[in-house]
Amino acid sequence: MNAPYELDAVVTAAAAKLMAATVGTAVQISRDVLADLVAHLDVDVSFLRYNDHGIGASRLVAEWPPRSAVPQPDPLALVYFADDPVFAQCEHGKTPAVFGPEPANADYQRLIEAGSSVHASSMAAVPLVSGEITTGTLGFVKFGDRRWRREELNALQAIASLFAQVQARIAAEEQLRYLAHHDELTGLHNRRGLLAHLSERRRQHERIVVLFLDLDRLKNVNDDLGHAAGDDVIRATAGRLHQALHPDDVLARLGGDEFVASLITPLDEAEIASLTARVHACLAESLQVGSARLSIGASIGVVIVGPDDPRDPARILRDADTAMYAAKNDGGGRTHYVATPEADCSPVGSRPEPSDAAAVIQQAIGVLRAQTGVATDDALQVLERMSHDDGTELAEVAGQVVDRAVERAGGIATPDP
Repeated sequence: MNAPYELDAVVTAAAAKLMAATVGTAVQISRDVLADLVAHLDVDVSFLRYNDHGIGASRLVAEWPPRSAVPQPDPLALVYFADDPVFAQCEHGKTPAVFGPEPANADYQRLIEAGSSVHASSMAAVPLVSGEITTGTLGFVKFGDRRWRREELNALQAIASLFAQVQARIAAEEQLRYLAHHDELTGLHNRRGLLAHLSERRRQHERIVVLFLDLDRLKNVNDDLGHAAGDDVIRATAGRLHQALHPDDVLARLGGDEFVASLITPLDEAEIASLTARVHACLAESLQVGSARLSIGASIGVVIVGPDDPRDPARILRDADTAMYAAKNDGGGRTHYVATPEADCSPVGSRPEPSDAAAVIQQAIGVLRAQTGVATDDALQVLERMSHDDGTELAEVAGQVVDRAVERAGGIATPDP
């Protein structure tokens, strides 16, 4: 690769491929670009590594060609900066660095030999830089010695910049994907993530046991100590629930003080009762929040769904929610069950079944009109925005509005639509 126009063509070709990279294709496209660079640069190995500054290490992301024999554990998969002076220079380096088979690089040579059985090599390491942070390294290895020209290193810097852009974009996409399915305060699944989980279990025709929990005294904490203290209680509750449940169980926070656990481990009814008793005991233990020592209990609704049960995930959550309100209206700190679609654990009054979506929506519109004085069309728009923001069906959101009205009123929520 001698002429500048050839280098420009290599950079352009790499850019065209990397622009198409997605979360699912980024690693394979990176390998393809590395393969092109190995051929054009006449080197033996190329690799892409990302820096993990949280643990002070460099992680192998892609390499070309694949090693024919990879030792286990792979000494090149994760290299701590503190363990190797050459890799240490890649932690914060901002300009290309070239390393040869000199005695000064003996530790690096031994590491390469352990991972690839190559006894001597030279390497060019080009940093991936995002803002002020070095996020990784694009590396090229020649067995034996090799001299690198400034034009080559400049071209590789341009390609490393493209890799850094892909890295940042993929990280942003993964973060958005994570936030779309997880609660920001606790890191638990959110409603969307929970519904996706339950939908998959329904497709597999699995028996499902859901626990719907609502903290009994969080409002008092928010009113007396402030919402920051309430957030501390919510985070502590998430931690305690993790301790009480099986590690494989899926835990979600739906917002506010509502948590849902989807039990993965098969349990009979006696074991479920034992588990809910353990959860109650765990949550009832006193909790230090700032200078205050609090006791926060919970009301629990349980729904048991057989493999052939017709209820969909939204209906499952609504039934568990209804059972939870039965427990709360019974004094709190209790557990109520809904075992079948026909069972009715409604604590007060009733509202239309979810199958009668239009009636549920009309009842919710009536609730909003009574609470705010808005017109019917405006109330419907509010419900539609809530549905869009939560990623749930309109009837499901409407049912939640009705349920909250029932809770506040302590009776039947039946305002005229």
